[in-house]
Amino acid sequence: MATMMSMDEAIAGWLVAYRGPTLARYRTAVRAWLRWCDLNGVDPMTARRSHLETWCAYLARTRSETNARNTLSCVRSFYHYLAGERIVAQDPSEHLRLPRQYRHSTGTYLTAQQAARFLDAARDMGRQEYALCALLLLAGPRIGEALGLDVEDWNPQTGTVRYARKGHYMQEVHVAAAVRDALTAHLGRRRHGPMFRGAKNRRMSQNRARNIVRTCGARIGVLDITPHSLRRTFCTLAVDAGVPERDIMAAAGWTSQNMLIYYDMQSRSITQQAGDAVAGLLDL
Repeated sequence: MATMMSMDEAIAGWLVAYRGPTLARYRTAVRAWLRWCDLNGVDPMTARRSHLETWCAYLARTRSETNARNTLSCVRSFYHYLAGERIVAQDPSEHLRLPRQYRHSTGTYLTAQQAARFLDAARDMGRQEYALCALLLLAGPRIGEALGLDVEDWNPQTGTVRYARKGHYMQEVHVAAAVRDALTAHLGRRRHGPMFRGAKNRRMSQNRARNIVRTCGARIGVLDITPHSLRRTFCTLAVDAGVPERDIMAAAGWTSQNMLIYYDMQSRSITQQAGDAVAGLLDL
C-alpha cells in the first residue's frame, strides 16, 4: 500500500541526498515534469508510463537529445525513490526508454595546431585569461571545477591543484609545467580568494569564462568553441600523445573508461572512415 505523503514532502525526501549542481539539476528536472503534469491534468502520484512517454516526445521536440535524456533520467530517479519508499504503488518509469545517447561526443574540439594558436590568443588577452585557458586545455577540468578553485587549492611546490569533483569528492591533480607557469604569473602574491575573478573581485561566472573561450576561438577563426570543447580537446590530444588511459581518466575525473571513449574525438573520426573505404572500392 502506498504511503500518504504530499508532493513537496516527497521531493524533499528525494533531494536530501544531493547537493550543489546535481541538486539544482534534479530539482529543475522534476519541476519541469510537474509543470507539464499540471498543464495536462495529470496527477504525478498516479502517472502512468504513457504519460512519461508523451512528455518524452514533447522534450524531444523542444530540447536537445542530451538535455531531454538527462531530464528524463532525473525524473526516473525520482520515481525510483517514490516506489522504493512506497509513496507510489508502482514505478511508471520502470520500462521507460530514454532517448538514444551517441557513443561519441558530437561537440566541437581543437586540433593540435589549433590548440597551440588558441593558447597564443589567450596569452594576448591577459594573464588571467591565459591561465584559465591553459588550465582548461592542458588539464581538462570541467568548467565548474576550474572556476570553483580557490588560491588555496593551488600548491606551487608540488604543482598540483585540488578540485571539488563532480560526485562530491576532492582530488589533487598534477598539472603541466605550462599551466604551473601560467598560474604562478596570474596569481602573483595572492594567497586567498577565488583563483579566477570577475567583477568586483568576485568569483568568475561561467558566462564570463565562456566568453573568454569563445573570443579566443574566434580570434583563430574557430567558432563555437566552449570550455567543454577544451575538455574534449584535452582528452583527444592526450590519447594521440600516447598517455595511458588510467592517467587521462584521473586527470579528467572519470571513473568509467566509457567516458574516455566518448570524449576521444579522434576515435569518433576513425569510426567514420568506413564510408570512405567503401567509396574507395567504388572509385567514388
